[in-house]
This record gives sequence, structure tokens and C-alpha cells, in this order.
Amino acid sequence: MKKILLILFVIFLSISAMAENSVRSVGSGPEFEVAPAIVFANGNGEFQIGVFSEDGSPVNFEAYFNDEIQKTFDKQWTFQFKLPEGKMYSYITFESHKGPLTSLATALILSSNLAIKIDKGIGFTFFPSYNGYMKGDEEIFSIVGPGYGHENLKFSIDKKVLYDMNLSTVSNFPKVFESSLDTSELADGFHNFSISSNLITGQALQVDKTIGIDNTPPKVLSSNGQELFFEGKFVITIQATDTMKLTDAYFYRKSSNGSLTFIGESGFVNGRSALKINDFSGSQTFVAKIFDVSNNVSVYEFTLVNNKPFLIPLIILLTTFGIILLTLLR
Repeated sequence: MKKILLILFVIFLSISAMAENSVRSVGSGPEFEVAPAIVFANGNGEFQIGVFSEDGSPVNFEAYFNDEIQKTFDKQWTFQFKLPEGKMYSYITFESHKGPLTSLATALILSSNLAIKIDKGIGFTFFPSYNGYMKGDEEIFSIVGPGYGHENLKFSIDKKVLYDMNLSTVSNFPKVFESSLDTSELADGFHNFSISSNLITGQALQVDKTIGIDNTPPKVLSSNGQELFFEGKFVITIQATDTMKLTDAYFYRKSSNGSLTFIGESGFVNGRSALKINDFSGSQTFVAKIFDVSNNVSVYEFTLVNNKPFLIPLIILLTTFGIILLTLLR
């Protein structure tokens, strides 16, 4: 009989560790459930979260969040709070009361800045991110979903363990762990980030992500210009390189007093960005601001010389002379 009970307990822990997005109360008071257990606040920090009694009877509920207390007596209720500005996460605690008996449950509130899925019981995200890439100082948020049985939480980059912490297997509420990462310690390029957790059942949960590290601004390899004779236009070309994808180049004309006049924008194809402008003669100084996918920017100044406009009157003169010559030869 004990063996059967042990097997059932192990199965319960296994299911609980992979639980849906809700958390059940613990304690001697009226039993209740909180859903969702992990809530994302909206852009203004506002969020809603519901509680309901397990047996469907009215319960004295109290919700504690950020020094604010809300109370109700009902079989189910939706509480509304607001995450303080600038805060990335916080916990909200609920209590049920019946005489001296109390039960409690804790849920996790996340900022809308933390885009994350906890579809495997664990997950991680980082902030600030730049179009999904890391650069500079980043905060990594590792999250364990609701459920019992997590023994540890390990985080690694390219198989190098940053931390491996022990967790309480008898705690069922969701948790978040924040750590700092200086991406300058990693080479530009893509790296494997991994979070894993061993369960008391012997199972192992793991989530892997390939994330780009992009600390270095783009480098300009060359710049040149070409006159489009028959169009009366001039094409400015920038050839650049970066470990990460290049996105846009913003072009400016620089005057003799140093002021900049925006003349156009062009994307990159195979590291090359080209902008067509009105033709000009002589020399002209330009400035290009080049962006990569992480919004790193390089400012590049260059001077182009266009001595070709004299060809237009020369060709007109030669054409006229040719017509006259043909006329005389007839």
C-alpha cells in the first residue's frame, strides 16, 4: 500500500511541476485557487487576477500587493492592481480566512517588458533587449512556473554554468530570479543560453535559446559615388560589415559651416546601401549614420568628387559638331 501511495505521490509531483497557469492555496483555512499564477501587466502596469474557492462557497479573501490590501467575501472574485512604474516584477499574496484558520497562495506579476513563455514549467527572458539581441549590461530573468517538485535551477551560456541554485520542493508558487550579465565578456555573434531544472521525480526540464550578442558598431569598408548620366542623378554607395545584420543608413549633406541636412535613407543588401540623389559638381562632404539590428550606430564622414558634369556640354558640343560635319559632307 505504501508503495502505491509513493507512486501516486511521485505522479502528483510530476504533474504539479508541469502545472497549468494557476496556483492552489496551502494552509488550514478554506481552500482556493489563483488564476493565472503568472500575470503580465499591461503597458500602464495594470493587471487583473482572479481567485475562487475550491468548494464553491463564499470565502473571506484578502489580497496583498505593494502595500495595498483589497478584501472581499465571495466564492470568486477578480482583483485589480497596478504594478509600480519601472518595476519589472512583483509578487501578490492572497489569504482566505475562516475564524482562526488561514490559507494562502502567491502569484507572480511581470512587466509587459518581459516577453516570456513558461510552456515547459521554466523559462527566461532579458531586459533591456534590442530587437531581441543583447548588448552592454543586461538583466536576465529566470522564471519557475507554479508547481511542486523543483530541486534546482541552473543557468548556463555555451555550457558554462553561471549559477546553479537549490529550490524548495515543497513550494508551489511561481518564482523569478534576476541576475546581471555584462555582454562585453562574450564575443559578438550567436550564443546558446540554457535554463534547466531537475525535478524530485527524476525528470529534467530544459529551455534553450540562441541569442545574438552585438556590442560592436558596424564598420565601413568603403564609400563611393557614381553619376547616372542620362538621369541627372548621382548614387552614393556605402559598403559596411558587422557580425550582426545591418539595417539602415541615414545620409546627410554636410555644409561648410558643419551643419547637416538630411537627404535620404536606404536599407542594406549584402552589406551595401545605395542612395540616389540629385547630381552635383565638384566635391561634396557627406555623413552616413549606419545602424545594425541592435541599433548600434556608426557615424561615417566621407567626401566625394564629381568632375563628370563637364561631359554633358562636351557631348552636346561634339554632337552639334558632328551634325554640322555630316551636313557639309553631303
